[in-house]
Amino acid sequence: MPAAAQAAAVRNGDVSAAELVGSHLDRIADVNPRVNAVTQLMAERAREAAARTDARRAAGAEPGPLAGVPFTVKETTAVEGVPTTMGAARFRDLVAEADAPPVARLRAAGAVPIGHSNVPTLILAGMHTRSELFGDTVNPWDPSRTPGGSSGGDGAAVATGMAALGLGNDSGGSVRIPASFC
Repeated sequence: MPAAAQAAAVRNGDVSAAELVGSHLDRIADVNPRVNAVTQLMAERAREAAARTDARRAAGAEPGPLAGVPFTVKETTAVEGVPTTMGAARFRDLVAEADAPPVARLRAAGAVPIGHSNVPTLILAGMHTRSELFGDTVNPWDPSRTPGGSSGGDGAAVATGMAALGLGNDSGGSVRIPASFC
């Protein structure tokens, strides 16, 4: 289901946020070993956020327009308490003290970060998503091809249903190219 339909299902009580997050975590476990798009899985944190969403909904509070929708976050974008590696070994322990504004906004809308996604090392490698820290992400439809661009991890994650949304960024095609390739 598209992200909007997933959120509507959670808001309407057709599915719990916990079930939605759980199904995406299962999908990551099944698919990610083949495509290597999700680099740092935030499973426990995602389950806790989903439980909070379900509790808000059960208490009659509005869970948000993106209630329970799992999203990946490009390795260049800060998620509080998680290393922002930029795909480089030297930044492996660079733990973010706060969410980047787009992550905070998605959380405020009820969405749930489920994992970081792969990027070229320091986003300098051009069209292929290969990092020294996490290796190659492959195109989910043809592993001999690139997922494209520096947001290739997000493109592959969304295309394969590992996440409903991917939070990439774009200045020269970094989101548009993976969206097209994947």
